[in-house]
Amino acid sequence: SLPLAMNYARIPRILDRDSEETEDSEESENIGSVAAKYLRKFATKDADKTYGIYDKNGQFYIGDTRIGVIDENIIVGEKEYKGTPGLWELVVMKAPKDGDYTQDDYNNYAEILIYQRIEKGKE
Repeated sequence: SLPLAMNYARIPRILDRDSEETEDSEESENIGSVAAKYLRKFATKDADKTYGIYDKNGQFYIGDTRIGVIDENIIVGEKEYKGTPGLWELVVMKAPKDGDYTQDDYNNYAEILIYQRIEKGKE
């Protein structure tokens, strides 16, 4: 018999930097190799389902905040974070490996989490 196929969550479309956030907007699917590697991991059991990235209605979110991805970078609100392998490790993985991220990556991840908490408080 054939092995069972593994079902992965559909990866949402990636926000285009110049697109309007409307239902009719054309969205880009061009992402960098590092971003693509980690976006494939967010649907696995090793992904952080509490503080990490997730898919809601075909869009990426962290907490209640919609995020975008351009090339390797992560867009949160008006700020673009350099999408280093270390930042992606923190954003996606349940147990990020020590040594795979820098202090700058950690500070950016903390800022992303703080931003989403501030946005939630505005509701």
